[in-house]
Amino acid sequence: MSKPRIGFVGVGLMGHGIARNLVTKGYPLALRLHRNRAVAADLLAAGATEAQSYADLARDADIVILCVTGAPEVEEVIVGPNGVAGGARQGLIVVDTSTSEPATTARMRKMLADDGVLFVDAPLARTPVEAEQGRLNIMVGADDATFEQLTEITCLRTLQSKLVSISYMNKEILSISIFRNYCRISFQNMRRALPLVTLTETGWMILL
Repeated sequence: MSKPRIGFVGVGLMGHGIARNLVTKGYPLALRLHRNRAVAADLLAAGATEAQSYADLARDADIVILCVTGAPEVEEVIVGPNGVAGGARQGLIVVDTSTSEPATTARMRKMLADDGVLFVDAPLARTPVEAEQGRLNIMVGADDATFEQLTEITCLRTLQSKLVSISYMNKEILSISIFRNYCRISFQNMRRALPLVTLTETGWMILL
């Protein structure tokens, strides 16, 4: 069975490691690059190609993976000028690993579904170090059929050490986005508290 063609957007801190693992494991990989092209030099040297627009990227891919900053960037990639929607076709899968918003996720999913395109919310856990090592955890917001399809394709398993399915809530991708935002807020609060925490011989101690 031939490996699916992957289109990739966002080779930043997290995205670079994901893309590198894909191309080194033999997946046909196309990138949509911007001003900072130096970050992709090793990926292009390893065999990745470059698409001239998001639409071109989608047109020649079986799966498009997004790893951008947030909801505005997701919308720009999908519905902006020469966006993914312009090159999408029935059967395409768009996997969004970005830190987006529930409303954006639901809107993009519904809009692309009209063209027979699956939009999957799949945020990442862990750090850029694990991304480079291929040891990310991915929380996949998809129904059982889509989750199984992505698992069979195996590209997601190439990226991570643990793949978790989180089902739809009322047929909308809300549970995964709410959970992700909760984790983000919890992490931010924990980070603020770190100066008050120290490690002792017997465990962690909160300094009051």
